[in-house]
This record gives sequence, C-alpha cells and structure tokens, in this order.
Amino acid sequence: MIYASYKDYHEPLDAFVSVVFDKSKTYYHSLNIADQRVQLVSSSKLLLDVLLPAIAHLSCDEAAADPEFTLYLIDLSQLPGNAAQLPAFPWEPLLRRGHRGILVDGLYMQFVHIESTGVRILSAFDEHTKEAYYIVSDAEKLPWYISGAPMHEILYWWVRSIGMHILHGGVIGDKRNGIALLGAKGAGKSTTVLTCLENGFHYISEDYCIVTNDDQPIAYSLYNSAKFTDYTFERFPHLASYKKNNGAVGEKYLVYYNDIYPDKVLYKLSLVAFISLNLQKELPSSLSHLDVNRSFLDMIASTTLQNPTFELTSTDFFQCLKSKIPAYELTFGSDQRKTQTLLSDLLKEKVANLA
Repeated sequence: MIYASYKDYHEPLDAFVSVVFDKSKTYYHSLNIADQRVQLVSSSKLLLDVLLPAIAHLSCDEAAADPEFTLYLIDLSQLPGNAAQLPAFPWEPLLRRGHRGILVDGLYMQFVHIESTGVRILSAFDEHTKEAYYIVSDAEKLPWYISGAPMHEILYWWVRSIGMHILHGGVIGDKRNGIALLGAKGAGKSTTVLTCLENGFHYISEDYCIVTNDDQPIAYSLYNSAKFTDYTFERFPHLASYKKNNGAVGEKYLVYYNDIYPDKVLYKLSLVAFISLNLQKELPSSLSHLDVNRSFLDMIASTTLQNPTFELTSTDFFQCLKSKIPAYELTFGSDQRKTQTLLSDLLKEKVANLA
C-alpha cells in the first residue's frame, strides 16, 4: 500500500494544469452557485458545451472580483503531444478506491473508468486553494447522464467545505418558499415535480439541490436537468420534443427544465417543509404529519447513496436540519391533481404561518 502526502499530488497537478493552459486556448464561464461566484476555466469548448446546460441557469456576468471557487476543465483528446499525458503522481490509491475516491490532507480525488464508452475521468478538489480539476480523456465519449449532473463529486466536496450540503430531493414552491420532496429512486419525484410545475409551482430541483443549515434553511438550485422514462412521456406527451438523448431499452431520457419552463426555474427558496413520498397506487392521496426521525432517515439514506462519500459530519448536518423544518408523508396514487392540491394547500398554510 502506498501512502502519499498532499504535496505528492498537489504539485504535479498544479504543474500539469499550468502546462495545459499555456498551450491551449482558454474558455471562461462564470456561475453563481449558492451565493458563491464560481468560475469555469476550460481548455476545450466542446467539454464546456457538454457540461454547461445542466447548470446554465446559474450563469452570471463576468465580475471583476476574484471567484470564491475556480474549476479547471481539461479534455486530454484536444491537447497536443505530451501535454495529453496525465500528471505523474501516486496512482495506486486512486485506482484501488475507484468511485469512493481518496482524501489526502484536504485534497479530494477520484478516478473512474466508464467501461461502456472507454472514457476516463479524474476529479480533484483542493479545499485549501478552493480550486478543482475535472480532467477527461475524451469529451465526445462522455455518456449522456454525465451531462445531467456534471462534476457532481467536485461540487459535493466544495459545498461541504463551505458548510452546506447537497440534498437528493426535489424542491418546488412559490417564488419565495419551497417544500422538499424526499424519496429513493422510483418514489415518484419526477412525476410529482412535473405535475406541480404544470399547475403553478416553481422549480429548484428534481434530483439534487444545495441546502443550508441556517435558522431558516435555504434550498439553492444546482442542476436544472431531469431523467424521464417512457412512462413520464406517456403522462406528459407534450414534453417529448425536449429529449436530449435517443434512449434505449430500460434507459432514461435527459431533459432540461430550463428549456421546458424557463420562467419557473428559480435560484433559491426558503425551505418550509419536508415531504416523504409514499407511492401507493391503490390508495387515495393524503398528507399526514411524519416523525422527524423518519424524515431524517429519508434524507440521509437517499442522499448518502447519491453522493461520493459518507461522512459523520453529514449525519450531524441532517440531524440538525431535521429539527428546523416540519415533516410530512404524502401518500399518493394515480390522482395527481389531488396530490398537487394537497401540496399547494400545505405551502399556503406554511407561508401564512410565517407571515
């Protein structure tokens, strides 16, 4: 087993990035994520174009002030000669841990090989410098689902470093306050979010958002993307033209809410309720109070499965968060209009209580 220090990784990475951007044309794009200015610096326009649509709704004007976070994007296939070689640092720990990644003195790293396309991805985030590197072997070979939640591991590590957390859940609401929809894969988040958007609600997230642990917690939008199934398009056939990939048997379809509902995609909302989804097609839709410990389990179980690492600090974060927001269980079946009405009435009640 090889043990390596921060210096063993940071110095080769820094030198590698310097060489790449000395020899490449540079493309810039600024984002406002969770009230932090983030700058994307790419050696490849193609790579930037592949990754940007899911986060394009967070774009902002270039500002004179330095960014709080800088993310370097590199496509090795577009680099000349020797510049296309990955940095020479201790690879054994990265190869051994794969998707779980490693942490070395504040430097988070992950290396994955997606066998279906042959593409390789190195993700690294340095919490000391608030810089990150997203290096791919060939942007043209990135599978479609990467475009739906680009740089998820890096953004997770960065968000944790500034005291926030990525939550796996849908968030919808009016223009000021929102409710979070919790549930594992297949719980009905996509259908519920869509039904609500079609009936006057606004959007923060379908799968992932950023949440704070303030006295009044905030949900920030992260991605405007969604993965729909054939069943989704059977219920909402007018959305079929928004598919971004051709799909296959058992595969999902990538869409962007910023294309479908540009006026309903919001930047942030105050969270006023957690809703655990309970899909029961044979039962009428109903809403009931839920024990906060059950709400906590729904938050932590789904979220930790979706994020790259599990930390005890995540448990502490959500243990604290659960005490600040009331929890409910939504049992629902095929009557989506009743579901939407229940959520709308709950939101109005919570907003009235805040007034």
